[in-house]
Amino acid sequence: MLTIRPARVEDARAGAECHLACWREAYADIADPVALAARTGDLEHRTTRWETAIAAGEQRWVVVDASGEVVGIRRRRDGRDGDIDPDLEVYAINVRAFGYGTGVGAALLATAAEIRLRR
Repeated sequence: MLTIRPARVEDARAGAECHLACWREAYADIADPVALAARTGDLEHRTTRWETAIAAGEQRWVVVDASGEVVGIRRRRDGRDGDIDPDLEVYAINVRAFGYGTGVGAALLATAAEIRLRR
């Protein structure tokens, strides 16, 4: 069973771990290994960024499995185009490799649309 919910500050480390693991899994076969290791090697820095962003009210969501592990994330940020509604910009959806093809990514995208429609 998976639960999709807003990230809390106490989710920062697990969210950061998931984020970095997703990058490693997604880019392992196409990115320079040294560059990928450099980009995904600083968990403490990434955790701090997650804590700061969540505390500041940035919308981040997590997918948590039955064991409590974060297995997917979604991030929204202010829009970068002046001619669209910034609430519609989903900046990132990342899912662990074992979740590929399971509908987790689609569910994260659907939650973004549902939240927008409820406003």
